[in-house]
Amino acid sequence: MLGEIYEGVVEPERWTNALKQFVNLSDARFAFLAVIDGSTGTLPVSSVVGPETSALADALDLHRELVPIDPGVPYALARPEGGNFRFRDTGRALTPEPDVWHDFIRHELGSGDYHSRFSAGNDGVSLVLALHTPADMHRLTPEQEKLHALVFDHLQRASRLAYRPPDLRLIRHPAMLVDGKGKILDANPPAEAILSAGDGLSVTQGHLCTADHADGQELRQLIQGTCYANYDGPAERFCAIHRPSGERSYLLRLGFVPIASLGMHGVSHRCIIEIPGAGPPPCAPEKFGSLFGLTAREAEIAHLFASTFNDLRSVADHLGISHETARVHMRSIFAKTGAANQVELVRVLARF
Repeated sequence: MLGEIYEGVVEPERWTNALKQFVNLSDARFAFLAVIDGSTGTLPVSSVVGPETSALADALDLHRELVPIDPGVPYALARPEGGNFRFRDTGRALTPEPDVWHDFIRHELGSGDYHSRFSAGNDGVSLVLALHTPADMHRLTPEQEKLHALVFDHLQRASRLAYRPPDLRLIRHPAMLVDGKGKILDANPPAEAILSAGDGLSVTQGHLCTADHADGQELRQLIQGTCYANYDGPAERFCAIHRPSGERSYLLRLGFVPIASLGMHGVSHRCIIEIPGAGPPPCAPEKFGSLFGLTAREAEIAHLFASTFNDLRSVADHLGISHETARVHMRSIFAKTGAANQVELVRVLARF
């Protein structure tokens, strides 16, 4: 079961398989898995895993309508460091309608008790896993709670692996990562150069801004649409940004960065903004050679990494040499440039 959780980093449907095993091992009625968006206080991603005969899909649809009185959401939002929520603790201090919530859990979902574990906020979202007992069980057993804690601990570790932000240093043209409010979370050196120049795009209090007001409104709408649309929306969106200098407008390409899908339909919360063709051209191979003392072949390989290819095998195929020969050249390039790996090499070369 734990192996399925970690394999789910690259094959999300395995999380569902792991949760099915979790429900069976714990003798529970079902497990409820969700993501809380801290910025909106909503559950944009949620799912239930349990017996096919339990009509859980219908109950989940009803649950979405009852989210405003779900006591677990404000409870989790008030505890950004993470924690636990127990159904038996529900009261007016947590929700204005505790009786409605109790009736829903007991009669609509048929649960006797449930316990929710939620993680500390990670990039604005918190992972939630609730374990529901059958109607005749009015308290989780110590064994159920111990298994719940074990599974949740590994699930949140695996979700962090799946939620790792992309390495923008591997993108050669200007690229930045922003959240749904336009806050810049990361930017590669070519993007930082554009933002520093302030010709059409700039940074104000950590947020992406435009020189033209109309451009700014359109960009904000596109960012929100990209970050909070589900997978049924367009994979990419585009926006032209005018530059006060009169130079050709920047064409921005926005693409979503999905959260760990956990085997469910997901939302993004972050998007990558790229500006293809806006970065400076990489310097010529002979320039690399003179800067770092590379041979002609080493300089050619380094130049291909900076301008064309992301992997060594593609470089070797392009040059008509064996992969092992290319590896020998790459080790020499590392030694001369001081780079420890290919990621660091791209970062070193990006400065030129």
